[in-house]
Amino acid sequence: MNSNNAKSLRSTYIPNEPNGWTFSDIPANSLERFPNSSANVVGLGTNSNHFSEASTIVKQLVAASLLQFGATSLSMPFEVGKVLLQVQYNPKDKVGVYAQTPVQEEEEEEEEDDDHANYFRFEDDELHAKAALKPSKAIPKDKDGYLAQRPTYLVPLQADGGVWRMMRGVIKSPEGLSGLWKGTLTSSLFDIAFSALQPVFLSGLSSILLPSNTLSFLPIHQLPKPFKPLSVHVLAHTLTAVALSPLDLVRTRMIVQSTSSTSAGISRRAYSGPIDALRKISHYEGGWQVMWTHPNLLFPTILESSFKSLLQLCGPLLIERVLGISIDSRPATYAICELLWSISSMVLTLPLETVRRRLQVQDRSLVKTQHKDSFVSCVDTRPLPSAGIVECVYRIVTEECSDTSGSRWNGVKSLFRGFSMGLSASSLVFVLGMFGGVDVGEGWTEI
Repeated sequence: MNSNNAKSLRSTYIPNEPNGWTFSDIPANSLERFPNSSANVVGLGTNSNHFSEASTIVKQLVAASLLQFGATSLSMPFEVGKVLLQVQYNPKDKVGVYAQTPVQEEEEEEEEDDDHANYFRFEDDELHAKAALKPSKAIPKDKDGYLAQRPTYLVPLQADGGVWRMMRGVIKSPEGLSGLWKGTLTSSLFDIAFSALQPVFLSGLSSILLPSNTLSFLPIHQLPKPFKPLSVHVLAHTLTAVALSPLDLVRTRMIVQSTSSTSAGISRRAYSGPIDALRKISHYEGGWQVMWTHPNLLFPTILESSFKSLLQLCGPLLIERVLGISIDSRPATYAICELLWSISSMVLTLPLETVRRRLQVQDRSLVKTQHKDSFVSCVDTRPLPSAGIVECVYRIVTEECSDTSGSRWNGVKSLFRGFSMGLSASSLVFVLGMFGGVDVGEGWTEI
């Protein structure tokens, strides 16, 4: 090191008698003289740390998205079966849209002739007369009981059975096995967007409506005054559902649309993907704002999302505050109460979900003309649209049946299609929670 550099370093020393020598702040001009100094190395290290953190965040987002897509793919066949079962139109008399003309069933009559002497003489004349009285051709009926032939591309009508039978019907129909995974990408996008957007609404509403001393880190049922935080959570869930309602509309349309082809090789598929569906629905059905503000979309979304979130959040509050059952003291009783509450909530929310799916499938175009992008469903749907929630419920109860038993409650049971699958899922969660080897009373474990 030359003498000039030694002098420049010596100027940074401050003599200190008790402790020897200490260093003062390095002057700015020294960095220019020594570009490879330790200060510049620290700066480069900070930038690399920021880049490493950003890349880690991106990797975590990609991994979470792939995990969500995998989970959605596993549950998608059951969701497809449930949605198709909910939107399927199953009229009681099996006449509906497929009846061409009123037809009277043929009645067989047997006549006996006591005049044995004239029997062989007029045998041929009687046969010709009876043939003239009979219809020239019997009206064909399909296996579902309709008086006229249903379109062959439709999934077989599921008069009895539940989600499993609908899934088998989809596989045997022209939709094929791939029809059980229709709308998987759209469903994954909806779940990811909901998981990301709901905390944003919750955080914003909490900062505005809740006081700063609220114990927001605690569950709602453990708060001393839970009703205001409960309202904020329900409102955040409802706003998220309304904000993503166009994507939920697209998800239902993607599941219900027909993907088969005509005899001429022309595909009946109306939407190739979520973006294409958003664009076409906006173009043919009144614009972008209609996907949020139309009464048949807005009101069912608000009712279903708010009611479902309210029941879900009130479960632990009711069990612990009203029934006095704690998960720490009586975990088995708590799990049974959770199962019963889940079933009760499903009874209350499933009709709202069914009505919402029915109204999402309805075409809201002002001009009812067929075009190359017309939405064609793969199941029977009601030929005339419902004006709103009340009429949709009335038409389902009065016009449809859920099975072939002939019970007067058939129409009411049509509002609860998919209940057996939900009951099975809730029971499976209960069994896994009870016998899965998880001890809820262990508390925290230090690592």
